[in-house]
Order: sequence, then C-alpha cells, then structure tokens
Amino acid sequence: MNEQLTRLGETFHGSVNGYTIKYDSGVYILGLLGTEVQIYTEQSLTKDLIHHHGWNGTYESIVSSNKNGSIAFVYSSFEKPMEVYFINNIDQLKSAQATTNENDLFTRRNLPQTKLYNWINEDDHRMIAGILHYPAEMSESKNLSLPRPLSRPGKDILCGVDRLIKDSIVNPHRLAVGGYSCDGFLTNWLITQTRRFNAALSGAGVVDYASVRGMMDMPVSLSYLFGGFLWEVSNIYQNEAFIYQLDRIHTPTHIITGKYDNRVPTSQSYILERELHYLGISVKLIIFPKEGHSVTVLIRCFVELINAVFDRSRAPASIGNNICLDLD
Repeated sequence: MNEQLTRLGETFHGSVNGYTIKYDSGVYILGLLGTEVQIYTEQSLTKDLIHHHGWNGTYESIVSSNKNGSIAFVYSSFEKPMEVYFINNIDQLKSAQATTNENDLFTRRNLPQTKLYNWINEDDHRMIAGILHYPAEMSESKNLSLPRPLSRPGKDILCGVDRLIKDSIVNPHRLAVGGYSCDGFLTNWLITQTRRFNAALSGAGVVDYASVRGMMDMPVSLSYLFGGFLWEVSNIYQNEAFIYQLDRIHTPTHIITGKYDNRVPTSQSYILERELHYLGISVKLIIFPKEGHSVTVLIRCFVELINAVFDRSRAPASIGNNICLDLD
C-alpha cells in the first residue's frame, strides 16, 4: 500500500451515496446523478466508472459476497416500493429477484403519481432534473392549483367534524381540537375559522411564517409546503397565515412547547399567547424546560395535560398564566 488517500469516483459527475468492496478487486459505487441512484463499478483509478444498466430508480444499501460476487441491494422507484433484491451476476441486474415483500400494500393503493421533470437553467443553460408530484387522481393534469397547506386540509377536517355530528358520533357541545408540530399549525388555523370547539391544544405550531424562516432549523420545509419562497408566492403565505385572523379566535387555548425547540422556536408560542392575551381569550402557555421539538416528557404527564385541556370542566381559565415545568 502506498498509504495515500485516493478519492473514489473522482471522474463521476454526480454524488457518491455509498459503496461496497468487490470480491475480485475494485468497488461497487452507488452514484446519484440527476434524480436516480444507479450502480457503478470502479475497477481502476485511471479509468471511468462502469455503469451497470438496471432499472430506473434508486439503488441503496448494496453489499457483495466475498466468495462468489453475488450482491444484494435495496431498490425502489416511482412504481415499485422499497424492497431487498438479490442477483448472482451484476451483468444481469435487470433480472434481480426481490427477496422481501414488506411493502406490497403500496402497490395495491391508488397513490398520487410522479414523473421526472427536467428544465434548463437560463443562466448557465444546464439541465436541471426534478420530480413532479401530481395531486391524487390528477396525473398529467394541466393548470393545477397552487398549494394551500392549511386552508385545504383545514376545511377537510371541519367537514369531517360536521359528518361526525350528523352521524351522532360526537356531542357538538363538547368538542376540542389539538395537534403538535404540523398539526399545531392546523390547530391554530382551525380555531380562527370556527367557534365550535370548547378548548384547543396548540403544540409547537408556527404562527408567523416570515419570522420563523430565520430561526428554524429547516427553513426550506416552508418553501416546499407553500410552493416557493416568501418573496415568490407571497400571496399564498398571506392567505394561509392565520396570524392576520387571530381576532376571530374565541376558543380557550392551551399552548405547549419545548424550551430548546429549534424546529418551531419557542418564540412562536409566545407570539400566540401574547396576542390571545390582548384579545381577552382564555390562554395558558406551558414550556417544557429541558425539551426540544420532540418532547420526551413522561407519557403520563403529557396525557394528563391533554386530558386537562380536553375536559371541559378543567379547560384553561386563567389568562397569561405561563408555566415552566420541571419534570425531574
């Protein structure tokens, strides 16, 4: 050995996602190029990678036998869910057989369709590879509507509540609503749209999409959720932002958050608590001092808190009564 570090796949124009040592020399490399991860061989550092032509899609978790060169890998595509495959000869990659059937359920469901979608960057004229996700039952449709991440599912939820009332499954006078993280977003939006709920539990929900972008650890998630950046689709951010409709809230609200939450910073909960306080709405803010976004407090404590909020006789009655719990 020459004790020198050498970069694998140096001539490859994509990203190396993984590798495994071949039994006879060289390595198999999982290379991401565009939107697909394919299998390549690097037999020599002085030669280009050899592309093993298999199925379109993504190969991952590849392993190779030291005895006979057989390989196993995980494969998935738009049409095929993730399963483990086995092949004796890499040259017959398209003949690989699935050895698991763990995700067959997905092949029997009518899932939203996707396809590759490419376009040219007007600045450098390079091809950009993307994946186009169609809404359910709308494959290949044109003039699709832009995202409505809160109002559309929010209206679906309210329609579901109406049906539960119509079918006499729930008591319309003893309704509560609650959610955490993304469902905290929805809870905040729902209580601006109706007075039907007797209590609400808002857990780590974003209130102001503009300010949270500069504080959260995944700001790009908002771009995906709303279909673009704030300055690109400002009308969607504006229409979906319940912060401008807080004066429509009449529901007593319990707010919970982790002190060290960097996904939905605690400041978002402070904003909601303060505005409801100014509006004279019954509100209580509870902060878990040693928690982040994934609250890991004792299940019993968390369940008792939810029961307290959803029990009409114990719904929060004090305004601006903030609590910081120490659960040691």
